[in-house]
Amino acid sequence: VYAEDPAQQFMPSAGTVLLHRPAAGPGVRFDSGIYSGAEVPVNYDPILGKLITWGETREAALQRMERALRENVVLGVQTGTEYLLDVLAHPAFREGATHTHFLDEHFADWAPSEEATREAALAYAAADHVGVGAPSATPGAGPTAEAHPSPWQTLRGFDSARTR
Repeated sequence: VYAEDPAQQFMPSAGTVLLHRPAAGPGVRFDSGIYSGAEVPVNYDPILGKLITWGETREAALQRMERALRENVVLGVQTGTEYLLDVLAHPAFREGATHTHFLDEHFADWAPSEEATREAALAYAAADHVGVGAPSATPGAGPTAEAHPSPWQTLRGFDSARTR
């Protein structure tokens, strides 16, 4: 899952993650370092996380992936979730008939549906209305960078303050 806009040639989408609710459940794993309030900078790869699903069959894994993509909520930055859902729904992809030109062949003129655009606008408006993503003055009231340190802060040798 990347912070990017597939409708704009996959341009990165920098900004603040206003809300993140990761997908979870049986056969679903989301490896990520993002959290509500995290900043997605312009200087680095815009990857937000790796969503992995497993199933007894390809179809079961695909169904889990569709559910997980719908449940993995990221507000504040553009993601390619709608694009990925459309790829998963394509009959050739469902059959496993993919190749190196699959996306160019089937998704060159892709654009998000009007319904998806409306849903995103409503979600952003609702988040703004209730103050999701606003800094909290109350310790422990919500996720913060301190509660979710980056790997650069926790791995030895990457944080100059910790290695002195």
